[in-house]
Amino acid sequence: MAASRLIKEDDLIRLRDIGYTYLSPGQKLFALSPDRQQLTFSMYRADPSSNAYCEAVYIFDRARGRLRQVDSGIELILEAYPIRGVRVDYGYPSVIVPAWSPDGKWLAYLKRAGGRTQIWRVNVDGEPAQRVSDAPIDVDRFTWTPDGNALVYQTRPGIADIERSIDQEGLRGFLFDERIVPYSSSRPAVTLPALPRYWRLDLRTGRSSVASEGDAALLAPLPAMDPAQNMRSILSASGRRTWTERRDPQAYLSTVDLWAEDRAGVKRRCPDSVCSGTRSFGIQQLWWAFGQLEVLFLRREGWGGSQTALFRWFPGERKARRLLLTDDLLLGCELIEPELICAREGSTDPRRLVSINVTTGREQLLVDPNPEFRAVKLGSVERLHWRSTAGVETFGDLVLPPNYAGQGRLPLVIVQYISTGFLRGGVGDEYPVQLFARQGYAVLSFHAPPAFATWDGSKKDFEQAVAQTSRDWSTRRMIFTSLESGIKLLIDRGIADPSRIGISGPSDGSTTVQFALINRPGLFAAASVSSCCTDPSFFMLYGGIGLAEERTKWGFPPARGPGSEAWQPLSLALNANSIKTPLLMQLADHEYLGGLDSFMSLRAARRPVELVVYPDEYHLMWQPAHRLAAYRRNLEWFDFWLRARADANPVDTGQYERWRTLQASAPH
Repeated sequence: MAASRLIKEDDLIRLRDIGYTYLSPGQKLFALSPDRQQLTFSMYRADPSSNAYCEAVYIFDRARGRLRQVDSGIELILEAYPIRGVRVDYGYPSVIVPAWSPDGKWLAYLKRAGGRTQIWRVNVDGEPAQRVSDAPIDVDRFTWTPDGNALVYQTRPGIADIERSIDQEGLRGFLFDERIVPYSSSRPAVTLPALPRYWRLDLRTGRSSVASEGDAALLAPLPAMDPAQNMRSILSASGRRTWTERRDPQAYLSTVDLWAEDRAGVKRRCPDSVCSGTRSFGIQQLWWAFGQLEVLFLRREGWGGSQTALFRWFPGERKARRLLLTDDLLLGCELIEPELICAREGSTDPRRLVSINVTTGREQLLVDPNPEFRAVKLGSVERLHWRSTAGVETFGDLVLPPNYAGQGRLPLVIVQYISTGFLRGGVGDEYPVQLFARQGYAVLSFHAPPAFATWDGSKKDFEQAVAQTSRDWSTRRMIFTSLESGIKLLIDRGIADPSRIGISGPSDGSTTVQFALINRPGLFAAASVSSCCTDPSFFMLYGGIGLAEERTKWGFPPARGPGSEAWQPLSLALNANSIKTPLLMQLADHEYLGGLDSFMSLRAARRPVELVVYPDEYHLMWQPAHRLAAYRRNLEWFDFWLRARADANPVDTGQYERWRTLQASAPH
């Protein structure tokens, strides 16, 4: 389809997504049938009007080029993560990948219905899907038995046991210890790991029984969440190994090298520079290929790690050969020689499934979940490369309004802090890049350099590395000076109006906003943040004992007393009287206390600040109605402060009266 109309809010909110927006490159997105001719995966689509999702399971027949839906549901499964020893909800949807039965006739998958996550099964020939497990609590994960007659699954009744124990503790009062994260809740969080239990579900009888040790062993243990663990290892069909390994096993920031066993079983390190990398750039996935004689690997490279490259290496040779180089993002790749099947997305192309011939490099589109998106007219995108004043390689994407041909300077909005793949709404999807461009803004989608970009590999552990980069907020300075150099580039090119620059960002991006408003007053005419704020009250008080002790080890200053003055360059609360930039804070109810010190201090200083709290939200916003409201409010906020415009149908009918009051009462 030819692009025929301008983008609308629904075009972004209602995109069909294969997997979640931000994924690690090796995370599984689809599963191959035993005959390797069919793919299965799930997609989900947001519906703001009902504030819900439709999630569906699909099969794609590679030979026929046919896609068909085999089941659907409406309840999203949200992941919970172990952080500092307790269970934390972050707002990440779970990526549901169905599993094929050994004979290829059935799919099994997790599905949430009626508030319960259970195993469902569907016959690939088209019979209706059915729930097959009936566990009293949620099923976490499962696998097929080799004969296909049963499923082995895991539940964690230990979590329910801990919750009941917490209830009993509440009758005599909660001990304030590492379990309590005050900004989230006064109730202690569940400590992890909670003991799992394993069950065998006989599909012929429909009955579950306690799994034997042999059955339980079919469920491989989940990998530990170790920030220093970035090693990968793959076996060939003949048992030869290829792997990545830190050059200095004791150093967290050590260079990572590619190794493989040759046909004689001799261990060989690839000497080519493309076979080595850092924690931020380097090899992301690897496979045995070309008759199990060569290693195929995917890596991030190029300016600041802005590109994806595919290489092949014969163990023992000095050079690897590059097969592909692209600015696009490749995710969840699986090798079916001679094809590498991946999810691919570009700056203006939402995620789709493609096959790449690893011999010829030729690409074929397999599944485009959003074909109607091709009819949408988007702003132009230019990948920019620049260096910070400290020499750090940085990149970002400049998005200009449709039909813009250099007719004068534009108001500029900064969106943070990852700019690889489809430019949707920044991290967390709250700052809609193309909607800003549609309304006449230039947008700089800024990709923040990695925290350790300027440090060598001598740091022996994670805490040492973070402590050094936290000293005098050196990482914050490095990231902001990189952004500032990019802004100067756009001003010097005559694109950005230096008097009308807005900045936005969630989480780490909100910390960049804080640093900018404090240390470069006057540069930004408006700002918007979420998952905010990095200051002494959030990390050293409202975060509770666990967070405060962790950040102390990382070199963060204390909240009070000697040394606390080190917060001055970063804390909005400590600099409230000097902040002039209007600030919008859109925060989750499970986190908003972390931004309250900043908000109340700015409000007491009569600074233009507004705080909006979204119910039942976490670090990243997951509810469709809230994401749509955040889209609209951000557009209206920047329009008001950068262009003196008011929307005829605002997200909040009383907002302009409040904003005009803020504008009139703010000190000048």
